[in-house]
Amino acid sequence: MQFKLPAKIDRGEAVLAVEFFDGGNRETTVEPIPIVLKKLDVKFYPEGGDLVGGVANRIYFTARTTLNKPAEMRGRIVDSAGKTVATVQTPER
Repeated sequence: MQFKLPAKIDRGEAVLAVEFFDGGNRETTVEPIPIVLKKLDVKFYPEGGDLVGGVANRIYFTARTTLNKPAEMRGRIVDSAGKTVATVQTPER
């Protein structure tokens, strides 16, 4: 059996309905299933509330899935020339 997902998925949640039939009885179960998307909502928070150019700053960040659950991520911050100026990674669990 094959299933086709929609071309565009915004939130990453779906339900799967399965029907069982044993020749006399028919039973259906519907269960939610997560769909992993390559989308994250990443927010950066400068310590002290303001980001000042040219001054060393400590910045905290959060990464959440489209279902608003915590996500693991790693990446890099680049300057206008494309040079990596910092790397970011969520703590390992």
